[in-house]
Amino acid sequence: MGHRIKKVWKYALFIIPIITIFMHYTNDTHHFYYKSMGLRGNSPFPIIKLVGCPWFYVHSLFLFLCVMISIIILLRQLKNSSFRFRMQISMMVAGLLIPILANYYYINGLSSLSGFFIL
Repeated sequence: MGHRIKKVWKYALFIIPIITIFMHYTNDTHHFYYKSMGLRGNSPFPIIKLVGCPWFYVHSLFLFLCVMISIIILLRQLKNSSFRFRMQISMMVAGLLIPILANYYYINGLSSLSGFFIL
């Protein structure tokens, strides 16, 4: 969208994802990302049962902030665009909002699969 960020911030954006990859791969030794993982047997198809720990929430917050900042940047660009680009930007915003809304329903127990993820 034409926005430039400083090199320091570019590298800083990789800190949490790199730590998350490390935490995820070494989770069996410290359980700092997931407390437990397993399959639920009381469903018609296998569904994973995950119990999140502190770093899971740090990474989730980071992801949501990145998506929300992306939406804000796109919406700010919307007012200065032609009709053709407004449609494209609107579709990108819709594509970013759908996973956020689905996750909201899932975590707050409003979907049919909500009981399968324990926070």
